[in-house]
Amino acid sequence: MSAVYDRLRGLGGGRKLVALGEVGSIPDPALTRAYHADWNYFVTWGGGFLTDGQANSLEFLRRAYADPHVITLDEVGDFKHHACPHHARP
Repeated sequence: MSAVYDRLRGLGGGRKLVALGEVGSIPDPALTRAYHADWNYFVTWGGGFLTDGQANSLEFLRRAYADPHVITLDEVGDFKHHACPHHARP
């Protein structure tokens, strides 16, 4: 996990976001902290990856989404309709 993260971070020279897009198994937040693999975000596939209990068990999903270092969609807010004050148009 950390080797892939480090390689990707190196490609961006530490100036780019490093994310996991379209993954099946969600990364374990405790392990990402332990190995300093500070992914900016992850997006998992839906369907069976969230419901079959094989790629991500229900217990693991509850633990991962309750982790204080994981921000869930309901915590993001309405970013589509509220401009960031630093990028507001004159």
